[in-house]
Amino acid sequence: MEELKKIINDIFSEEIIKLVISNKSNKDVKYNKINILLKENKTKKYYQIEKFTDKQVFHENISLEEIETAVLEYTVGNYKQFTAWSNVTTYDVKISKKGKVHCSKKGGNNEKLAKKGHNKEKNYILKEGMIIEPLIDLGVFTKEGKVINSKYDKYKQINRFIEIIDDEIKKNDYKELTDMISSIMDDDVRTDYAVRARNKYDSLKDETVSWKKVVKAYEKQQKEENERLVEKKKNDSERALKNQIYKNKIELARTRIKRMHGYLYQPSNMQILIDSAKEALDACKGYSEYYNLKAMFDMYKKELEELPVKGESNKKNQTPTDTSEPVATEEPQEEE
Repeated sequence: MEELKKIINDIFSEEIIKLVISNKSNKDVKYNKINILLKENKTKKYYQIEKFTDKQVFHENISLEEIETAVLEYTVGNYKQFTAWSNVTTYDVKISKKGKVHCSKKGGNNEKLAKKGHNKEKNYILKEGMIIEPLIDLGVFTKEGKVINSKYDKYKQINRFIEIIDDEIKKNDYKELTDMISSIMDDDVRTDYAVRARNKYDSLKDETVSWKKVVKAYEKQQKEENERLVEKKKNDSERALKNQIYKNKIELARTRIKRMHGYLYQPSNMQILIDSAKEALDACKGYSEYYNLKAMFDMYKKELEELPVKGESNKKNQTPTDTSEPVATEEPQEEE
């Protein structure tokens, strides 16, 4: 990783105008490839990241200062190669299965690529930096008017919709049309055209309003879905934690109860064994295993309490010895 980090640092000592990360190291990697393009707006240069799946492209903008870390994080463990272009150099980096990094470079004129990479930002109607309350409410803009990275695709979609409406209005300038209608001398024709123009204009406004409602409804649905997924993840996490606690309690009770079994004599810490097993057993109340554990506990407790005490048992097994003084007996007399 340090070797790759150094190579990336060396590459970005030049101004890189384009970089393509490709050749997934395993099928579980989410994106098929990642394009990184140098962009420029009125105030600064930045990098735009395009992440490609089979059906979608996800966009993200990052600063020049963040790009080296981003390339390293995207590449390590996920991809086997990337190619980078500056104005005059092409870099080709390959990573072997064992993690060995090979970097080759060659000179060349990348002027066409540079022009393409430095294309100015698209001149959107709803520009970044404008304080647009509906876009803030939708979560597309921050309160400062900056596009939220994860909502960049949605920002482009909304702008595209506004452009379509704007184009139609420009093609059919309403004031110009009404001025033309006013110049018609025939009252009936002029009235008919004026009504038709008004109806068309109103229908266009209604359609715009209905589409705005659709967009808001979609955003609301997405928000609710995201909240539902967050709640589900939280519930799953809590459920997993409870399940682990349950398993730990059962295992602890079973272990402590088994420690009460297998003695020949009452152990000196018998009461401690019983009390600790009882404490662990009580923590299992309410679980289906409780009654089986309690039956085992009662059996081993009774077994312990009926065991002999080692010292007393030795005394009972000893044969008693007569320590009293011997009794004097009369010697037998001889017969005369």
